[in-house]
Amino acid sequence: QPAVVLTEASASTIRAFVAFRRAQRIQPGTIATSLHALKSFYDFLFLDDPTRPNPTKGVRGPRVIPPPIDPFTEDEIRQLLSFAQQYQHSGDLRRWVGYVAVVIFASTGVRNAELRNLETDNVNLPRRELRVMGKGSKERIIPFGAGAAEVLRAYAEDLRPRLATSPYFIVNPASVHGPNWGRMGEVALVDLVKLLLTDAGISGRANPHRFRHSYATF
Repeated sequence: QPAVVLTEASASTIRAFVAFRRAQRIQPGTIATSLHALKSFYDFLFLDDPTRPNPTKGVRGPRVIPPPIDPFTEDEIRQLLSFAQQYQHSGDLRRWVGYVAVVIFASTGVRNAELRNLETDNVNLPRRELRVMGKGSKERIIPFGAGAAEVLRAYAEDLRPRLATSPYFIVNPASVHGPNWGRMGEVALVDLVKLLLTDAGISGRANPHRFRHSYATF
């Protein structure tokens, strides 16, 4: 509705927008995200005039059904790690980094962001512990086993010094410049995990968060 001035939009306008997006067959989760963004936008727009009602108030978005939890089986984890191990000490630096990443995911259940933000100083190999900053800026100490420690040690000693100089432990071999020099991007990590899962013949959702669900069930 281009004729509607932003500050003059009403709840009916927002409902019409939601209905329009439904008609476009946009995913419910995407519509819900847009509605949340509009709410925040109008909170900001009327920040200096709290008497102005937020037009999104009372507008219900579509019901979002979360995807079913689909953890890996223990056999799938073993299959993946056995397959990816071939890249350790190989010339394929990207897949070697990917192998280290999936070892950490499978051994600790950390989140995608927690792994990407993990700094080298927070990896204690002698004590076999990771110190990560989770949701709500809460710090957690996560132990890992001797097998994972050997994989991390080989990476730290043989590969990590050859990658970009940065405080991060997991580094994208392709990262050579930019404000987050060395830091593995979210999409880059997802794509790397997907690559290894596909090559290893593991079916289902190829997402790092699936390791977290698996870790919780073992």
